[in-house]
Amino acid sequence: MMALLEELFLGTLRISAGAALCVAAVLLIRLLLRKAPRVFSYALWAVVLFRLLCPFVPKTPWSPMPSAEIVPVPDEKYSYVQVSTGISAVDGPVNDYLYRHPIPQREANVGRYPTGEPMVTFPADGEAPLTWVSVGSLVWLAGLLAMLLWGAVSTLRLRWRLREAVKQEGERDIWLADHIPTAFLWGGLFPRIYLPSDLPENIRDYVVRHERVHAGRGDHLIRLAAWLALVIHWFNPLVWLAFWLAGRDMEMSCDETVLRQYSRDVRADYSEALLRQYTRRLSPVGPLAFGNGDPQSRIKNVLNYKKPAFWVVVIALVAVVAAGLLLFTGRSFPRAEIQPNGERFFNAVVLEDRGGSLLAEVSDGFNSGLSAGARVTVTKSVLSPGNYPGGVKEGDAVRVVFNGLVMETDPAQLGTVFAVYLLDENGEAAPNRGP
Repeated sequence: MMALLEELFLGTLRISAGAALCVAAVLLIRLLLRKAPRVFSYALWAVVLFRLLCPFVPKTPWSPMPSAEIVPVPDEKYSYVQVSTGISAVDGPVNDYLYRHPIPQREANVGRYPTGEPMVTFPADGEAPLTWVSVGSLVWLAGLLAMLLWGAVSTLRLRWRLREAVKQEGERDIWLADHIPTAFLWGGLFPRIYLPSDLPENIRDYVVRHERVHAGRGDHLIRLAAWLALVIHWFNPLVWLAFWLAGRDMEMSCDETVLRQYSRDVRADYSEALLRQYTRRLSPVGPLAFGNGDPQSRIKNVLNYKKPAFWVVVIALVAVVAAGLLLFTGRSFPRAEIQPNGERFFNAVVLEDRGGSLLAEVSDGFNSGLSAGARVTVTKSVLSPGNYPGGVKEGDAVRVVFNGLVMETDPAQLGTVFAVYLLDENGEAAPNRGP
């Protein structure tokens, strides 16, 4: 059972890492769309939602999104986890830590059944040693269950407050309740609009139109999916930020849709309706119910709203579709996994010093599995002044000692690099400085 939980945890980390990169990209794109209707910003969050919930992302060689792969590398006694994002500045230090903190394998007990047939058993989960993966898995599960419990309690509390709600005469989807301070949409496949019984008549039309736009677009179902994504990835602060910003974009885009439904300018009256809603204490909401969002930003957006020019809509639409297609996919590359079996090494010639890493070309692969001519990225975190009194420069011959894991990006990414040694004119490592 523990092994399954650890596998789910590692898979969630992989998905969350890729989605975090997507969130960062959407945040930048939103800045470019600040003059466009909010519906375009809202649509971009659908890509983030897909990446958070889908375990498999289409891979293309032209995707701008770095891969975020967690690669298990098993050994007889340990299981190594290595990360491949295609970003050497990230992969180097992260993989160095992970390689030095492997996951101990549970040793098999070999025996025989009374019939003489071989019997292989493993220690119970409780007897297995604790690792960062097992501890992280338990913490993740505890947080997930706590989020589900909060959602269930919030939903039950809301159902209790709506127990005496009555259907408004002549309306199929509007219900009036005495114990709610603000209007909201609540439900699953067939949502209802709940209004406070004392809601003033002069703002009721604006409120009802707003909630019906939500229902017509299926925002309540999108909200539920976003909530489930937040439950699974509760440990990722960027997912919380995306959840909040997506909700705000959803509300603002809904406001703009309502404003376009009127033939006259109703921005002042609509803003007053929002303000009067916000003077009330907001009701507790759960995963299937949502209310008014950020009041200050919404009112400011309503007052500044102008019908966008046609060319702005076209440009925004093209930008969102193009960005969505690019963010929808991840970067693909062939990957070769080499089992770590002691130290492996190869000789190479430095092509470029990239600050935190070296770009080198393999001259002799030895036992590394790399062929001559292959380009590799080598982290510089293992360099020391004693080995490099004059620094490393283009054209230097070096010997790289690493853990044997190669991820064949272009250039190839190495797992953990233990040492890098300068070679003399005979192609040999300096005395006492290499294998």
